[in-house]
Amino acid sequence: MSRILIISSILLTTVSFCNNRSTGHESSQAASPRDSIVLNGVWKITRFTAGSISEITDDDAQKYVGQTITLRPDIAIINNDTCSQPYFKMSTQNSDKYFYTNNRIDKAALKIKQDSIQVIEMSCKGNPKYSNENSPNFLYDFIVVENNLMIVSFKGIYFYLERELKAF
Repeated sequence: MSRILIISSILLTTVSFCNNRSTGHESSQAASPRDSIVLNGVWKITRFTAGSISEITDDDAQKYVGQTITLRPDIAIINNDTCSQPYFKMSTQNSDKYFYTNNRIDKAALKIKQDSIQVIEMSCKGNPKYSNENSPNFLYDFIVVENNLMIVSFKGIYFYLERELKAF
């Protein structure tokens, strides 16, 4: 059960890249050990929705479906890139303002109904190991949709992550 909570916390951190933008935070704090438990786990990319401006085609985005992301307090593995010192910061934000300000998309396009959303920003405090020279920085926002469902934005595509519920 604790592993499931850790996985949920990690997913909250992966939703979109953080590039010094206004986020419309209502409240913000470093993730506590309890919050890290919510993200902990292996998350599988199950589907995607293209944003208003995408850097990759739907065919390229489809290649990510089925891949997994590992999020734990001591490691994050995303697209074969590894961070051994992930840092998570959780915030509660107005969903309309967050999606419009950061992504120029209406929350309804992502089937988000809540007025407030939990966003977990993830960055890497140490030196990440990248799988290739085209790897992005370790800066992601994970938007928690439900306990076992998160969204992360990458190159203008919104990827849905579902926690893999395995017996440990």
